[in-house]
Amino acid sequence: MVPKDPRSLLQVIAKLEHLRSAGQAKGLRQFNRWIVRGEAEIQGVDEQVSGPPLRIHIRDISWGGVGFICDRALFPKTLWRMHILFREQIVGHQSMIVRHCRKVDEDVYLVGGQFVIDAGLMCILGVDPAAMREGDQTEVAAPFSFQAPSEVA
Repeated sequence: MVPKDPRSLLQVIAKLEHLRSAGQAKGLRQFNRWIVRGEAEIQGVDEQVSGPPLRIHIRDISWGGVGFICDRALFPKTLWRMHILFREQIVGHQSMIVRHCRKVDEDVYLVGGQFVIDAGLMCILGVDPAAMREGDQTEVAAPFSFQAPSEVA
């Protein structure tokens, strides 16, 4: 994913910084984003993506999503589980759906992911994680009902 010579690396970094200031999604953002640098791995969750985890480099993050670069194109609307790393140890998890992916250079892709409810939690509640896409139905998937604490004896 990293260009071989320093000049190419600087050109790729300049492209990435230019894309950050492009403002194309400015009207779509609901939350402020913070520039961060971090490592993570992502693992496909639905049937459209499979294989070993992919290593990514986090660029920015907000309450609603994350921007990162990776060495493989990711298809929009695919569901992934992100494992955030610190000193090669997993310190957090977050599920996300890819919203956009743009090729910046050879084996360098700029990706934006929107955070979604945790896939494991959805499974516990009886919802197939593969169903977590745009166009989801509002039907209740689990055959149980919730009761107020005052109703429970």
